[in-house]
Amino acid sequence: MNENDNLKSKIDAIVKVLEQTKNPATNNSLLEDQAVEEISPLGEDNILITLNLQVDKKTAFAVEASIRTELSRHNIDSSKVKINYKTEPAATHGSENTMPPRVKKLENVKHVIAIASGKGGVGKSTVSSNLAAAMAKKGYKTGLIDADIYGPSIGKMFGHPGKVELQILDEKKIIPLEKHGIKVMSFAFLLDESQAVIWRGPMLGKALEQMLFDVKWGELDFLIIDLPPGTGDTQLSLAQFVALEGALIVTTPQDVAVQDAMRAVSMFEKINIPIMGIIENMTEFLCPHCGEGTKIFSEGGGENLSAKSGAALLGKIPLSIALMSSAEKGKPAVIENLEENENEIIKKSHAAVIEAYDNIAVNIEKKIRS
Repeated sequence: MNENDNLKSKIDAIVKVLEQTKNPATNNSLLEDQAVEEISPLGEDNILITLNLQVDKKTAFAVEASIRTELSRHNIDSSKVKINYKTEPAATHGSENTMPPRVKKLENVKHVIAIASGKGGVGKSTVSSNLAAAMAKKGYKTGLIDADIYGPSIGKMFGHPGKVELQILDEKKIIPLEKHGIKVMSFAFLLDESQAVIWRGPMLGKALEQMLFDVKWGELDFLIIDLPPGTGDTQLSLAQFVALEGALIVTTPQDVAVQDAMRAVSMFEKINIPIMGIIENMTEFLCPHCGEGTKIFSEGGGENLSAKSGAALLGKIPLSIALMSSAEKGKPAVIENLEENENEIIKKSHAAVIEAYDNIAVNIEKKIRS
């Protein structure tokens, strides 16, 4: 196959993706609404797509995220596709920062905070679980949503790795699981442990909307949402459904993690969601034998991301045996009893983990009060 054939094949595949992508203003496909102005070569194997959408910029960015997700599923390198879009100024009702009509506040929930990362493997779910536990330990009424449909792990960290029989009230509201004083909902509660999940963007968005608005959360000071890694459909759906206090970005110290985390920062900035702060996880490994810390993942990532994003570094969390084993036992490390471990070195490293999360919780309080 020559170069022209390759290009034609790629454009044909992109057209199929655009045929499947909905225009949120009409619920028709982008092609049906003639919202695709141009699909053309851009040089060096790149493709330019120009869209004309009668929506605000936040919604247009959500459409772009949906397109890029579908491109990846069709084995098309989305980094080789540039998407430009023209939006209708009137759709923003006079202000680019006006929330779309669907965005609303959760009744009786004071602060909704998303926890995100640019990539997997940075310990974001561990951070979400322990941060929720730290807030609950401070006396706040706290809820936690595990919104990672493809890799839900929050349930296991609270002792329920698989499907859970949840109670449903007469008004069709689901009662969340309550463990250690935290109200918890996870996609894992709705699925068998071995069940494969093959859901497209609209299904993910609907499932997340139900977890937000069809669950009887009651009065909460904080609802923490553990997002899947990356910058895909779930993140954009969340931004359109519920009014967020802001997002916390989790990174590890190495440069590659910081680079990916900046993509998450950029996404939230484009959809006008403030970055509340940066959390550096796995700052150092605390040896269970000598107690010394070893920086196994380089260093300075949190400071680097803070400088690039302009968001405050809220804290650094060390890696310890106590932290890792707590997830297996189904109880967040910050609320485990230190005295249960007779090893003084491990006890000391466990105390360092607890102190790190407690400090981050205090810094979040300061951000909200400021």
